Amino acid sequence: MDMAESHVVSGLANKRAEIAGMIARAQQQIGQFRADLAHLDATIRLFAPAMEPETIPAKRIRQTDLRFEPGGLSRRVVIIAGKPIRCQPGAWCECAMIPHLLSTAPQTGAYPAQTG
Repeated sequence: MDMAESHVVSGLANKRAEIAGMIARAQQQIGQFRADLAHLDATIRLFAPAMEPETIPAKRIRQTDLRFEPGGLSRRVVIIAGKPIRCQPGAWCECAMIPHLLSTAPQTGAYPAQTG
């Protein structure tokens, strides 16, 4: 293995170790969540013995984007759509994100055209 290959293999090994650590941490969290759920189920049974906690459907948890307040990106897109800014319709989100310095350059290669 030459020097370039060892550098690549070293980087890949580091990334693998990082992902394995993330999996281990997630498994620990899942274990804690299961224990918490078991305790809640037992408490529910104390107060409502006829109730079956397992029948309670799971609640969908939405991951929030901390870069915008709730509904903030949608509002900005509506504002951009109503302004005399030359912006491709498919790029309105990008135009709305530019003021927040959320560069899309690595993904698209450049910012969308805009003037004014």
